[in-house]
Amino acid sequence: MLISALIVILLAYFVAGKFYLHALPEKLFVLVFSISTIYYGVLGPWYWTEFKNSTFLGIDWSGQFPTVIYSFVLVFLIVVATISILGGRSERDCFLEGESDVGRLMPRVKLLLWIGFLSCAYVYIVGGALAESEMLVTSDPFLNIFFQFSDLSIGTLLFLGVSKGFDKKWIALASVFVAYAVISGFRSKLALLLGPLLLYLFFLPRKNQLLMRGGMFIFGLIIVILFSVMTIVRVKFSGFDLDALVGADMDEYLYGLFAETNLIFGLSSALAIFGEKIPFAGLTPFTEVITQFVPRFVDPDKDLYLHLKQAAWWLANSQEAQDSGTAMPFYGEYYAAFGWLGVVFFVMLYAAVVIYLIRFIRRHALTKNQYLMGAALIAVFLGYYYFSRGSVAQIFKGMIFACGPYFYLTYIHSKLERSSNQLKTMRAQTGRYRLKKLRDRDHAFTKRF
Repeated sequence: MLISALIVILLAYFVAGKFYLHALPEKLFVLVFSISTIYYGVLGPWYWTEFKNSTFLGIDWSGQFPTVIYSFVLVFLIVVATISILGGRSERDCFLEGESDVGRLMPRVKLLLWIGFLSCAYVYIVGGALAESEMLVTSDPFLNIFFQFSDLSIGTLLFLGVSKGFDKKWIALASVFVAYAVISGFRSKLALLLGPLLLYLFFLPRKNQLLMRGGMFIFGLIIVILFSVMTIVRVKFSGFDLDALVGADMDEYLYGLFAETNLIFGLSSALAIFGEKIPFAGLTPFTEVITQFVPRFVDPDKDLYLHLKQAAWWLANSQEAQDSGTAMPFYGEYYAAFGWLGVVFFVMLYAAVVIYLIRFIRRHALTKNQYLMGAALIAVFLGYYYFSRGSVAQIFKGMIFACGPYFYLTYIHSKLERSSNQLKTMRAQTGRYRLKKLRDRDHAFTKRF
């Protein structure tokens, strides 16, 4: 079954890339989406079957695996088909050469960076203090707010790097953010910064391209190993528990590599309970996109993500299961909302959103570097990050705070540059008009005498 699923995925990827996908952003997204599907939908069930006897929280889930695997393949085919139909038919080839002038954007860039890094400092200091005193992070009413604002650094750093260059200042800022993410234990923030950067450098055209791609491949392996180790030793807001590595064997390192694939159990639970044991969630996952922005100090009793908590609870009918933090893939929430019809409809809508964002970048990116980085950010955020976190509400916040700065700065940069070019054109046209009037007056004067 796993081999058949893998063959179908690879064959669909090859056919789409060979005959239907003509532009780099669409190809880049389908590549990342294919890797996510193989990792979670094929390697995930393989790992839990071979090394954990299909057991999670003391329950055997082997009977659910066929449906889970087929659902991953179905969703993959829907996404690839939709992208192939709606995607661009040709690659954009008209860009400004070299780096663009972002001088007029720098006040905005600096403001976003200040907000982002100050928020990082608040999260690290306050979160560390709460963790040390063994208090819940929700004890501080502002921590979640600053946690979101810290993501502003991600999109801003990516835009600054491709627009002004990856100079020493950029490397210093990026290093501070990476250190914050590593020490605080936020792998997702690392993935959203380093993932697009890795794809950008891998696909960036250059003379020594083969050597660079080899280096990026090795760098990618290092990141994977880092994520595996962080799974074992990370303590949120408190750095690393290095003692956990003392007795760690290969099985634990392997678990660190495949820990995220436990979302197949969250999906299994959702498929088993919604519409059978409990009603479908309906529009609740989507209305929470709005209600989540009400701060907890305004509404302390706010209770979100009930459908996700229900899916986690039914894993083992216990509070331990609900507190396990087991997620589901993005389409699991669509099933929880409206069943299989919801999966088909909202997966197609998801692919349409991807195409819309790609078209946005294709229209407003001024340089090839901005274009490539924008495509890489969309691919990593929606093809990997959202893939593994089945919550529309949470992902909407990520889209605003992590990706929003890149889209905003790209749009403003394009608008400023085009208005500047229009002004230059108007000045040139005005000059030509005045010159023509002078020539006509001289001609009339000469003709008179």
